[in-house]
Amino acid sequence: MGEVLKEGLLTKRGGGFPYKWQERTFKLFPTKIEYYAGSSMKGSIDIDHSSTVAEVTEFSDKKFAFKVVTGKDTLQFNADSAESKTEWMEAIAEAIDVAAEAVEGANEHTMIDNDNGDGEKLDNADGDGDADADGGGDNSSASGSDKADSSDSEDVDSDGDQEPSG
Repeated sequence: MGEVLKEGLLTKRGGGFPYKWQERTFKLFPTKIEYYAGSSMKGSIDIDHSSTVAEVTEFSDKKFAFKVVTGKDTLQFNADSAESKTEWMEAIAEAIDVAAEAVEGANEHTMIDNDNGDGEKLDNADGDGDADADGGGDNSSASGSDKADSSDSEDVDSDGDQEPSG
């Protein structure tokens, strides 16, 4: 999982209606955010190169609100100060940037230039990460790499915490 990049208290908007804001201890790791009530982990959200962090202004009583959006989940937070909000947003943005750099680095190393046995060279000329026998179009098949998007599916635990599915 890696080292803890940041740890501290934030208030999290729970799932269900009416929405409850609950104070939790959060731990930011390079690829996820975990949150706890006391020593009990209540949930986590995976972060990657496609995740975003942004300010939230829709709550008049939450002056230091922000959110993290991933392909599957959205968690909304409120910090206790502008300084804390900025620190958390910058730390999360840095984790997202590191994930994006890792993806870019992996993509740079996907170039294949090998003989496939029939005299044709394999390459990745179309930039999609697939080995293409003709150097052009996508010769790969849909082999289960597409995942169903369940962006709105969330579970709510007994105390109203929004629990990401998956």
